[in-house]
Amino acid sequence: MTEHRQYARTTPADSRPPMTWFQPSPGPPFHIARGRPPAGRSLEISSRSRDPLGRGLSAMNLPAAGDPRGRPVEAVYQAAKCYGGGGPDMPGCESGYAAKRRDRERRRDGPLSAFEHEGRRWPAETGSAFYDWLWTRSAIARWGIGIVDRLREYGAFSDQFHNAGALACQAKTAAMVAGMGRARAQAATGSPEAWLRETRGPAARREPAR
Repeated sequence: MTEHRQYARTTPADSRPPMTWFQPSPGPPFHIARGRPPAGRSLEISSRSRDPLGRGLSAMNLPAAGDPRGRPVEAVYQAAKCYGGGGPDMPGCESGYAAKRRDRERRRDGPLSAFEHEGRRWPAETGSAFYDWLWTRSAIARWGIGIVDRLREYGAFSDQFHNAGALACQAKTAAMVAGMGRARAQAATGSPEAWLRETRGPAARREPAR
């Protein structure tokens, strides 16, 4: 399947320099954050990336694996959030942009307690694990396992919209996937439990509840 699909256009006026670059690492957590651009080839992953692959991998554009409505990763991720004693946002928004706006309203319900998706509950203590698993699984579903090899061609990844206080970041996840390599990434996306086993140390694991 070709990746030459048209995504959000990029012009110099709507681009801004990223503040953080994520480099692959061979062991957990499989990424290293840098405050300056490293030497070598890097890939901006966002809806305004100049690279078609970077735009295609944006959570605003990347179709979420297994979603019957064909929503992007960002929309599914935001809808899965559970605040206070509540559950996920049902039925959720169709676009990532609308889902992020909706999420700002939902935060009034209390602190983030978990993510619920496909009958599984990921405790908030698992951090960005749900997002990382969803993004990786979706990238492999879109391009095949060969996307891991393509990501390994880059030495670093950035997202110009990344907020340092945000829980999840697509550039960080891409660095993780490149650090994990093909075999480990494929095994990890088999189930939520497999993802936590592969990406976290034994003391940090808390498996999603069925």
